Amino acid sequence: MVVLTQYEFKPIIDSFATCSYFNHSYEFTENPFSGKQVLEIFYIVENIPRPKASVRDIEEILGNSVHFNKQEMIHGEIYLQCVVNCKGKAGDFQIIHCPSELVNIGCQLLNVFHDKINTWESGKQKNINVDTMIKIMVKISNSRFTVIAPYY
Repeated sequence: MVVLTQYEFKPIIDSFATCSYFNHSYEFTENPFSGKQVLEIFYIVENIPRPKASVRDIEEILGNSVHFNKQEMIHGEIYLQCVVNCKGKAGDFQIIHCPSELVNIGCQLLNVFHDKINTWESGKQKNINVDTMIKIMVKISNSRFTVIAPYY
């Protein structure tokens, strides 16, 4: 059973992060209301995407790459989303939720994930690699990171 949270997905911005535009064996489906073709991106799959790096390694990368203002005690949660395409490449990183006092940290997280944490094992549906939209939750407490990825 999947529990929906208050942080829903945002529309995709970068369609080049998907396989569908490059792999013509993927079929487009037609939206019955508009008649336009839409891209098939999965939100729930049988085998969810997993980062190639361990969660502990990701937390270490974030700890070494994200810079805090030393005068502030920083606590909070930041939710990101991305598309992990059928080839295991993550892209189209976006912030879903970020407290206003953590906007600078959120922007740094986007850059680090985009540049350093972008290789994943792709999601599978019926044993076929598919484009999958996932959420990543990053908890910050005492200037330390805890990453939960992927997050439904």
